[in-house]
Amino acid sequence: QQSSSTNPQLFSVISLLTLPYPPTSPSPAPFEHLDFQMTYQDYLTRSHIVPLQTIQALLPLFRITPARLREAGAMFGGKQSIIICLPATDARVGVPYASAQAMSAAATARGAEVLRREIGQAARFSGKQRDMRVVLVDVGAVGSVGSPSCDVDVYGDAVKGWTATEQSIYAAPYVNYMEGVHGQSSRHPTSVNRFVRRIVN
Repeated sequence: QQSSSTNPQLFSVISLLTLPYPPTSPSPAPFEHLDFQMTYQDYLTRSHIVPLQTIQALLPLFRITPARLREAGAMFGGKQSIIICLPATDARVGVPYASAQAMSAAATARGAEVLRREIGQAARFSGKQRDMRVVLVDVGAVGSVGSPSCDVDVYGDAVKGWTATEQSIYAAPYVNYMEGVHGQSSRHPTSVNRFVRRIVN
């Protein structure tokens, strides 16, 4: 939100960059098979480093004068907000065969927690930024999610690029786990409209 002053001043930031776009996420695979130099490094940059760099660049815009803070209070309830949305299973659980997603989300969550504590320290010792809050939101599936195929050939093709020892150790439990995950239907995605309303509220 830009104020009426000459310089833009931020009252709230909602980060959705931390929710990875599924087609760009690494394919499910054992941790042992993860390519750290190429696959993980690229994913970590997109899902962890870039979002936090964006928030870092915007932080100075939150430092507004008392008069502008009163304006923010009138418009937005008195609190400045940084809201970071994270995929719940990646950030809090770390499911098998999704090590890249889990490590990136956990790192982002830790960075946000450190920022929250630093802002809290600043509020206690200097009285500054006492009306700023950093919020982590665990997000499940949002929007329409198709039904992935449970054909064993899909997972059989996935393991062909693994080494012989990786296949001997992980192939059977991998196929079993992936079929089980894609066969579950107890949880349904939330509509985008409902998700947006919850975050904005």
